Amino acid sequence: IPAPSDTVAARMWLAAAAASGQLTKVVRMPLTDAVISGVKALNQIGGQLWWEENGDVQSRGGKGLVRNMDKVIHIGDDAFNLWLVIAMCVGMPSRLKLTGDSSLRFLDLSSLRRFLPQMGVRLTNVIPSQDGLPIRLECSGMLPRQLELADDLPEDFMAALVLASPFWETPCRITLPEKEPRLLGQVLGVLSACGASVSRNGREVFVERGEFSVPAEPVVPMDASVAATVLMFPGFNGGKAVLEGVWGHSKAHGLVEKMLRGAGLNVKYGSSETVCSGKERETAIPASEIMADVVSFCPELLPLACVIMAAAVHEGASVSLPALAEEERHLVTAFLVRCGVDEKDGKLVSSDEIIPGTWVAPSAQWAMAYALCAFLRPNLHLSNPGVLTGLFPPFWTMYNTLPRPVLKRRVEQE
Repeated sequence: IPAPSDTVAARMWLAAAAASGQLTKVVRMPLTDAVISGVKALNQIGGQLWWEENGDVQSRGGKGLVRNMDKVIHIGDDAFNLWLVIAMCVGMPSRLKLTGDSSLRFLDLSSLRRFLPQMGVRLTNVIPSQDGLPIRLECSGMLPRQLELADDLPEDFMAALVLASPFWETPCRITLPEKEPRLLGQVLGVLSACGASVSRNGREVFVERGEFSVPAEPVVPMDASVAATVLMFPGFNGGKAVLEGVWGHSKAHGLVEKMLRGAGLNVKYGSSETVCSGKERETAIPASEIMADVVSFCPELLPLACVIMAAAVHEGASVSLPALAEEERHLVTAFLVRCGVDEKDGKLVSSDEIIPGTWVAPSAQWAMAYALCAFLRPNLHLSNPGVLTGLFPPFWTMYNTLPRPVLKRRVEQE
């Protein structure tokens, strides 16, 4: 199947195209609510973007960011859209009211409220007792030459600031906190591919003014968590899975490579496709250092790690539960119990006990992991399959048409 593009990386490219007013096209985008809301929000600040039903999202050029805006912008339910819009707008005179769906009403924006005044920006909450959306932004466009980011700022917002810095009216040197934002590598890759001159000295990042040229069709890697799930299928039933698209170089992609290799899968990463031809050896659980990186940097990969642990237990391996916070530990053990794995005296063991009722997946990645575990223990019940529409809408159509999957539902004849 064509692998779905990483929607966060794709929105970085679309934001750069919208801000610079250049032509570009991103392909294989899952048209999730977050993507559609992000496109609409970028259009309100000056973008000329539109999407096709096949997942292509194009920029028709335009004049770039709109100065002196005074409008209301709806963000949707994805925090990354919020960070992109704020980061693009703080560097120019504007007055905005930002609204969003219910999930962003409980987002804690207090750290931004304390930080933004040094950028000449005032952030106020429309509802005084609430730290999330809706908010008002009043931006002067008068930025300092040097900006030191506070440790308590959301790390994806820090990455968005670096991405937006070439489009501000005043050049600004940004000093990052000691813990590098997880998306910084991707942001610097986007800026470099657009011809921006990026200089970095330790924690300081400065993007120099100059030519900015967005590629006509930028290379967007496939989504790591969806790709990992699809590549796991031959590990249970044999056969071969082929994903059309580019494998990424992010931390998440690197961790997936290590985890799939440990799971005994034969995966080959090419320039235009990734192929898994099934298992070569017994399943080995992710090493402790890999699990530590998953928990710290890529918690969206924890469900994949649990699937690998469950498979190892069902193969008879001796497996111990890794070090987890209490909340994560409860979630992992609840997931494993439904997959036929119990914890006894610190060890994971196979169990025949049937747990009644259905399970509620807390995220799309947990739902995909649950779908994989049905190969270990059939007849699992999931109460919220719709959670996958936020990550990869065709997943269940693909799942139900295995072993030769289709991504579009066939229209029944009368």
